[in-house]
Amino acid sequence: MKRWTSMMTAAMLTLGLIGAGAQAAEYTWDGEAWEDWNTEARWNGRPWENEGDVAHISKGATGDPGDRGAYAPGGDATFEGTLYLHTNGVLRCSNHGSDSMVQDLRLKGGTLRNHVAAALRGNMAVLAPSRIKGGGSSLGSNNGQAVITGSGDLLKPDAGYWNLRVDAGDFTGRWILTGEEGGFWVRGAATTDLGTSQIIIGPDSILNLRQNTSWTLRNDLAGSGQLTLGESTLNHSLTLQGSEIRPGDTADGTGTGIFRVRVGNQTLTLDLNDSEKCRLVIDVTGAGGVAGTDYDQLLALGNGRIALGSETADLTVNFHGRLDLAGQTLTIVKSEDGNDVTGSFETVTLTPSDWRATVNYNADSVTLTDVYRIVRGTVIRIQ
Repeated sequence: MKRWTSMMTAAMLTLGLIGAGAQAAEYTWDGEAWEDWNTEARWNGRPWENEGDVAHISKGATGDPGDRGAYAPGGDATFEGTLYLHTNGVLRCSNHGSDSMVQDLRLKGGTLRNHVAAALRGNMAVLAPSRIKGGGSSLGSNNGQAVITGSGDLLKPDAGYWNLRVDAGDFTGRWILTGEEGGFWVRGAATTDLGTSQIIIGPDSILNLRQNTSWTLRNDLAGSGQLTLGESTLNHSLTLQGSEIRPGDTADGTGTGIFRVRVGNQTLTLDLNDSEKCRLVIDVTGAGGVAGTDYDQLLALGNGRIALGSETADLTVNFHGRLDLAGQTLTIVKSEDGNDVTGSFETVTLTPSDWRATVNYNADSVTLTDVYRIVRGTVIRIQ
């Protein structure tokens, strides 16, 4: 009996070691053309066989690393392990006309590429600045959202629109949209959440919020691009809660421009989030009086309206350099078609602190007039 027990124990230990070895296996992709995930010649093994495998894609085509790489598993296939997408590594959605599923995708500088009408699902951690290129594909799908975590930036540098059906989880990186006629369409269910990370929208890019009747964003927004509330003929609404809006700012935190919001005939509301007020930050860099060039502006396009509330939004105006703004009117908030701009900022902060201005709340705009600077106790005003 003891001998039988010993034999059984030894057999179980042997099986355990075999299983542990299989789960700990690591594989590396070696290919420079678009090839299926299960192209065995491109791997040093078969990373699709065992749950818990680790795979690395770190090699793309010579030249533009976004041109060639591996197709993600599709059809009924699922990679139930950890996939690292390194710099120059490229992963493209499945070419089998079905969703791709990667249980644990970790971006370390690699590129996700599009494949028309395909989606990539699973958990994705952005560990270093990484790219999403092309258009027509989705992160997440109707069959399951993509959960995004990590602190690396997620860049969309080219034309084309990806659909986002995501739950951002604790993602603290930045969404950076810089492509011409490119960006994201957020098409998720009511639970879609882009987190609290910053969204920077370049001049020719769009973030389009679709398929929800009520959107609330907690993200800080920046850039000179466009935030659109899609399908706005419906009774949609857009509320920014606890967000900071910095028109014109690029990824390095500088720049002057116009941040455009298209909400159809609905209202953009600046609101509270856990006692944190929404803040509009305006930079004044020149004395020419031109919005988008000399100072920042928040602009509601078309029939859109803006509601500032009375205790839910703050304003900060930063003046840069020695500026002669005598006689200037700075329109910092505006409705393009003359629709309502209601409410007022609870607090107004001018920096440096020796600047003075009058804030005017008009029917369709908010303006700064009578702008001057006090220097060493002397009021400098040129009439």
